[in-house]
Amino acid sequence: MLDSVRVKRGKKVVFVECDLDAGETPVALKERLVVTLGESKERLRLLVEKSGGGGEGYRWVVLDDQLPMADQGVKNDHVIAVVLRREDGGWEEVDIVPFQDG
Repeated sequence: MLDSVRVKRGKKVVFVECDLDAGETPVALKERLVVTLGESKERLRLLVEKSGGGGEGYRWVVLDDQLPMADQGVKNDHVIAVVLRREDGGWEEVDIVPFQDG
């Protein structure tokens, strides 16, 4: 059975099927996002929110492209943020607009 993750940027949410049990990596996810987002995979960075521990709250952590997503804590229905590489070579900040009903 396939899993799915929610990839978010700004107001956009993309639901993507993936096979976490088979060791799918962020690179495979990026390859599927290329068409939807209209950006090359080299310009995409994927991040997950993780607990800082010790009461520090949550922070965004970059997913390692070569490691299986499941080994990095990604589970079914997980939210993954995507940011783009800026012209100066740096990366955008995570920007996810919260859903507002109504």
